[in-house]
Amino acid sequence: MKFRGLKFDNGLIGNYEVKKWSHLRNLVVDLMWMSKKQNIVHGFGEIDVTIPYRIIKDLNKNSSNKISFTGYLIFCLAQAIKEHKYVNAIRKRNKLYIFEDVDISTIIEKQIGETKFPTNYIIRKANEKSLEEISNEIYIEKYKENFKDKRSEQIEWFSKLPAFLRHIYWRKLIKNPLFHKQTSGTIGVTAVGMFVNGIGWAIPLTPKTLTLTVGGIGRRAVQGPNNELLWNDFLSLTFSINHDIIDGGPAARFINYFGNLLSSGFGLVNRK
Repeated sequence: MKFRGLKFDNGLIGNYEVKKWSHLRNLVVDLMWMSKKQNIVHGFGEIDVTIPYRIIKDLNKNSSNKISFTGYLIFCLAQAIKEHKYVNAIRKRNKLYIFEDVDISTIIEKQIGETKFPTNYIIRKANEKSLEEISNEIYIEKYKENFKDKRSEQIEWFSKLPAFLRHIYWRKLIKNPLFHKQTSGTIGVTAVGMFVNGIGWAIPLTPKTLTLTVGGIGRRAVQGPNNELLWNDFLSLTFSINHDIIDGGPAARFINYFGNLLSSGFGLVNRK
């Protein structure tokens, strides 16, 4: 077979399949393009989530209204940001917009036409919502039927535009904090942990000031109060922070505060 002067040996290439490129993948490519324009630093850590993880399991055994662990993470994250508002900020040249409402965007895999595609869903005012409200909101959005609605049609239409036209939209998003908050929230949460068994981290490309990437949960041996051996559950987390806006000290204080909320079972211990 000849192609532009090149000759291919079918015996060396072997069998292969050619599929049509999904226009929806253009949105993922756009996200990568936009993220490269941000000065993001990443921090990796493990948090002992034995208390909340086991309480949630017990609560879900005896209740029809299930509490998702992702919902609990978002609940604790929103409360931590409520006390550290400098994290909930977006920069525009020489100005910094610090928002009161914590709008957290998370990725929910949805069926769009014949394609399963990760879609961005924003939990508005997460700092004012209860754990049950957040969990129910995620559940309803995840299993909502008939996703072929006006929004999905807009997504498909936009994904088919030429790259330079899509980039005009994304540049507007980057440069306008109010438009950014309205269309994609202020904070990002990516829960890849649902696909990972055991300890594991991921490094995202993200345009946001703060993105929390949730890895896997694995068990580790720790020493108990009476020198006994205990097996606790540890969650892998990646904190991706825009260094233009947040320095190391404030970032560390925020992460420690969030970690303490999460590991202590904040909002859960009184329900046992």
